Amino acid sequence: MLITNWLNTLVSRIQPRICSHSRYRRSTTKRWQAVQQSSFSTIEQLEVRQMLTSTLFLDFGAGFTSGELNTTVYDYATIDGGGYFDGSYYQGTGPNFNGFTYNSTTLGTSDTLTLKSLNYDYDGNSVVNSSDLTALANAVVPLIERVLEPFDIDVEIASANDFDDVRDYLSDNDPATDGKFDAYVFVTDLLAPAYGSGASGSIGEIFSLYGIAASSDFSVISSSEYHQGNQYDEAAHVFAETILEGISKPF
Repeated sequence: MLITNWLNTLVSRIQPRICSHSRYRRSTTKRWQAVQQSSFSTIEQLEVRQMLTSTLFLDFGAGFTSGELNTTVYDYATIDGGGYFDGSYYQGTGPNFNGFTYNSTTLGTSDTLTLKSLNYDYDGNSVVNSSDLTALANAVVPLIERVLEPFDIDVEIASANDFDDVRDYLSDNDPATDGKFDAYVFVTDLLAPAYGSGASGSIGEIFSLYGIAASSDFSVISSSEYHQGNQYDEAAHVFAETILEGISKPF
């Protein structure tokens, strides 16, 4: 119900309780008339507006071919374009692992990154398959929705086969004038073959990371202040293997 309708209804139902004494009755009537004229008459009918909603996409890797998506450091960092230009460099729209060093090996922009879907028996039936990812996603989404409840953000499960699919998800509401800047979050393992084969190249485990985001929205400066809000579609990464190693059972 609109607040103006509620106030109008309230005013129509409130009646002044008049005393039998004429002098008191006259003064009370005058005060009541003054209240009606000076207070409720100043209520202004406002236009009805509906805020558009940003979307948080969660991708557990169910759409990867053979459970993997291969890319490069540069392509992941610029997954949806260069993003914010700080005068010297574009900050990127995805996680940037350029310069990450382990055992004297430093990742460069052309180095390969492998996003790998979880190999985890989440439902506890001794069989690891896509049903485990579905069960995990169904358990995680309500938790994220609870955290984001005060905000105008939708949480959706996505399933990209490649970065073109990611860009399709992010561009879906680009024509909107507000609420169009979304976040695409991969919840997977992330391997850097330059660090070693298989699990030994796990970036999350090597650097003890739980997650990493793009930096464009962190870097935007307006009126000499940082963090000026959500101005880009961006991707982030949750290092699922690091999180799962820290728990002994499903959520």
